[in-house]
Amino acid sequence: MAVCLVGTRWGQYLGTQLREIYSGPFFVCGRDPERTANIATSLHAQASLIGWESAVRHPDITAVILAIPAHMHREVARAAALAGKHVLVEKPLATTLEDCDAVIRAAQAAGVVLAVGENIPFRPAVREARRLLHHIGEPRLFFGSALHNAHGQNDVGVGILLDFSVHYIRAVRELYGEPDRVYASRASGRTPGSAEDNVTLLLSSKAGWQATLAFSWQASAGRCPEFIATGSDGAIKIWPDSGSVDVYPLEPTAWARTVAKIRPSWLRQRFESPEIQRRRYKLPRHDRMGYQAEIREFLTAVKRGRPDVTSALEARRDLEIAMAAHSSLECGGPVECRSESRLQVA
Repeated sequence: MAVCLVGTRWGQYLGTQLREIYSGPFFVCGRDPERTANIATSLHAQASLIGWESAVRHPDITAVILAIPAHMHREVARAAALAGKHVLVEKPLATTLEDCDAVIRAAQAAGVVLAVGENIPFRPAVREARRLLHHIGEPRLFFGSALHNAHGQNDVGVGILLDFSVHYIRAVRELYGEPDRVYASRASGRTPGSAEDNVTLLLSSKAGWQATLAFSWQASAGRCPEFIATGSDGAIKIWPDSGSVDVYPLEPTAWARTVAKIRPSWLRQRFESPEIQRRRYKLPRHDRMGYQAEIREFLTAVKRGRPDVTSALEARRDLEIAMAAHSSLECGGPVECRSESRLQVA
């Protein structure tokens, strides 16, 4: 198996993650000859290629990892699949549902693996939180925030909603399940009329839970919980790049009930604080963002040699909800976000 990394911006980082777990034949493909050659050398690649078409046509390449702007995903991923290459494409799968469907159908027709680079399901903190959900009872409220200081639009050519919200929508789906409705609102951005910089989503489910997700490219907020999941019996805090997951029980522990008799009252209140009753679950130090696990699963699927588009179908659903949120921005009201995909796993 030979792997080619297509794209040298975010791709350079993915290449370092790939090289931690894969030592086989490896190519780097980019647009700038000098930069591509330098990255190929640093990653100990066999060769550098110029132009994505050269990677798609190369007879020795088995699989491609696409770290290119999202508006190129349909064209390149579809061409690679139809050329018989297995494909791992960075999120979002495409910028429209129609483009997602075109790529998925091409992969199914070619009998190749099509995976999407969505690291949320592979992050140790998210996996641990999922394991701990029984501690907090029935889902109630979910809070997620992505607050960054960027300058306007990124190279995808869309606002933060379609570019970044899919990560946080996937977190909600992983931990709470499928939403039925979404309402989106937008605050002012850097340039009036430009792609959105500051957006808040409210996802709701007939099961009784709600999720509030806030995204900004105009914030330097410092360290704060990335996700907070609350339930009928407690709450879970998930920190970005964290080494732990924190569980906060709603009811006082037996120890807390004992100290409730302490006097003076200020001392009792200190012992009764949520931080005192918090239970911390440590996480492994390795691969905290889940990129290596994500790539490893793709490589394993390629080695199995069986066509698989499951990851792409999940990513399509994330985008479907993000698109419903975009429709909500346009109409100013809530929008149903039930899945309308008729695609099936082959």
